[in-house]
Amino acid sequence: MSRGAKGLVGGIAGKFGFGKAAKEEKPPAEDADEVQVKIYQVSDNLMDKSKPKKIEVCTGQGRWLSHLILDKKVVWRIEEQVPQWQVRGDRMLDGTPILPSDMEKRPDIALMYQKKYTEAEAARAELTGQQRKDLELRKAAAKGRNE
Repeated sequence: MSRGAKGLVGGIAGKFGFGKAAKEEKPPAEDADEVQVKIYQVSDNLMDKSKPKKIEVCTGQGRWLSHLILDKKVVWRIEEQVPQWQVRGDRMLDGTPILPSDMEKRPDIALMYQKKYTEAEAARAELTGQQRKDLELRKAAAKGRNE
């Protein structure tokens, strides 16, 4: 076998997991469900080289199926009882108020529950238009700060 053909065969053998190029497979990590969390605040002006682009504001760790700790405070543990939501109330069963940003507070969703689909579509279009207008205002304000 020629030297070139030998290299080709060895390369192919290695890709399929046998021969000299085969790599030893590592066993899966015992802590495969462990998560590390870092939350950053991003700079308003990414073009300004004198300011850091992001600032770390929170760190934490946990496991997908057991707990989450942020800044040394336990945020969630699987053993803890989770408050139950009411179907369409403004509070959870334990009395905690539901934030206005909850999707059931959206006027289009409420109309959909009432099967008023035409009115729901109009409410959604109005909400989308307001969101676009807000975005344009935020962009204009950011542009004004950068000048």
